[in-house]
Amino acid sequence: MRAFLRTRTLAAVVGLACGTLAALGVRQDIGGPDGPRDDLAPGDVLQQAMDAWAAGDHVVVAPGSSALLDPAAESAIEEVIAEEGAPLYVLVVAKSWNAGYAQAGHALDQVMANVEVEGVVAIWEGNGDGDVALTGHRSLPPSYRLEEAGVALAPEDVAIYDEISSYGMVGQASARLDEWARAIPPDITDVEDTTEPRGSTRRGDTVLGAVVGTVVGLVGGGVVWGLIGIVRVRSGRSFTNVPVAAGSSPKARPVEMRKPRDTTRGRPPRKRRR
Repeated sequence: MRAFLRTRTLAAVVGLACGTLAALGVRQDIGGPDGPRDDLAPGDVLQQAMDAWAAGDHVVVAPGSSALLDPAAESAIEEVIAEEGAPLYVLVVAKSWNAGYAQAGHALDQVMANVEVEGVVAIWEGNGDGDVALTGHRSLPPSYRLEEAGVALAPEDVAIYDEISSYGMVGQASARLDEWARAIPPDITDVEDTTEPRGSTRRGDTVLGAVVGTVVGLVGGGVVWGLIGIVRVRSGRSFTNVPVAAGSSPKARPVEMRKPRDTTRGRPPRKRRR
């Protein structure tokens, strides 16, 4: 029992160390959905969009993505944003596996780490595909957070805004972005968030990596311990390497073979029948 506990404790310590180092290494080397490397420059499409936003544009359609939002609809949405004064910045780009990002959330993380404007930033890849967040936040805060911060929403805009924060890109870009521009309040940037902003490494990811590493270490240590025990048994030794008590032999004691008891002793011999 003592050897079992010692083995499991060692496996837990090794697993915790490996999990923590793996989690830290992943965050530092390749980043993740919520922790991109700040020293890596954004791709050309993202950089062009950020430059256009800094120059005063609010809607940018990437090359080859006009099927999602044509030039006429783009100009109409720009006019609505200017009239409403909404701090909304949108990149419309067709979804592609060759874009350099596994999903839109990765691209938005890279944008949040480098963007100069403040407001609601969205990457629209199509109906149901994309991501949106408020600068300085991990996502778009729900309407009740706006009320707590004193940012007013028109009654008719509450449902639309909550749909944006909950479901994001649903529907056609030309119709939905027009609704977004009217629903997002101009002073939404006054909402503060106490959590770490998007584009920074979350401690939760490292903790999760450490927990997973511990579990893997425990399970892996148990499997290795069992395999070693099986090998020991098949080679004629005990399952665990338990220290032998003083004065005893480490070898197995031979089995004492008893002679069968003589049941004929003291009885007269039987006569043979002829």
